[in-house]
Amino acid sequence: MKLSRIRVENFRRLKDVSISLEEDNTIFVGPNNSGKTSAIVIIRSFLEKRDFKIHDFSSSVIALYDAFGEGEEVDVLPCIQLDLWFSVDPEKVSYGQAILLATSISTDFSEIGIRCSLELKSREGLIEDYNATFPEQEEASQRRSLSHFLGLENNLKKHFQVMYSSLENTVSDPTVTPIDQSNGKKY
Repeated sequence: MKLSRIRVENFRRLKDVSISLEEDNTIFVGPNNSGKTSAIVIIRSFLEKRDFKIHDFSSSVIALYDAFGEGEEVDVLPCIQLDLWFSVDPEKVSYGQAILLATSISTDFSEIGIRCSLELKSREGLIEDYNATFPEQEEASQRRSLSHFLGLENNLKKHFQVMYSSLENTVSDPTVTPIDQSNGKKY
């Protein structure tokens, strides 16, 4: 089983990026501030369980959270996502741990994956804590933003959690199946 590609959403400058990886080595080349370091940092962030910061979200996502904090209706509050896709040799009898990621047994196992995401635990809990910390004032321009609140020590960690799902490649979109995390640590 080899890591063959990654997909990153909403992490820093990487709004929605897919990167194919070579079998032996992959070298990121590009101008400054194009996302080379971010592509490595997101992998390390999930694998090494580094604390995320509000500025790890892309600026468009931060704007959505700020609008949500101001009382605007926001249907979906985006999360940071990393999809790791692995190529699997279907000719081998033993898939080892790869079979644990499979969402079904009847499909092609040439590629399976895992989704790591930093997700909001509770919309209501976030707004409740935000309003308690920064009560609404008569002049809305005086109130600190929700992103400012999430940037304060431990607030992002308190209101967001790392979740894992297995992925199965299908013709249209990947099938996403949550992984039972009851025995593991959460973010």
